[in-house]
Amino acid sequence: MAYILPICLLAVASIIITFAWYFHLKVENLSIFSAILMSWGIALLEYAIAIPAIRMGSKVFSLPELETIRIALTLFLFAVVVAFVFKQKFSMQHLLGFGLITAGAFFVFRATEVPS
Repeated sequence: MAYILPICLLAVASIIITFAWYFHLKVENLSIFSAILMSWGIALLEYAIAIPAIRMGSKVFSLPELETIRIALTLFLFAVVVAFVFKQKFSMQHLLGFGLITAGAFFVFRATEVPS
């Protein structure tokens, strides 16, 4: 459970931050100031979830592993949100680029040790 809970919380935080960054694009006629305030409000919720996840995760993962998990989750969940919420398709170049980033995660997890 010590390994799973931080990952689950980071997944939730990744979905929330994706909405903080991009949801304002779905709201037409929104001023930039309003978009910033809306995004900050959503991001505050993300921080309330991500910070405990990082604190818990740092007990069982190295910091490079933890950041790799966060980035990989954000990338994957971003793709899901873009496809289903924004109805945008990914090209082969996008998928190849995401795949190469994901392949990089292999090297991070091979190179580090769990913190003591």
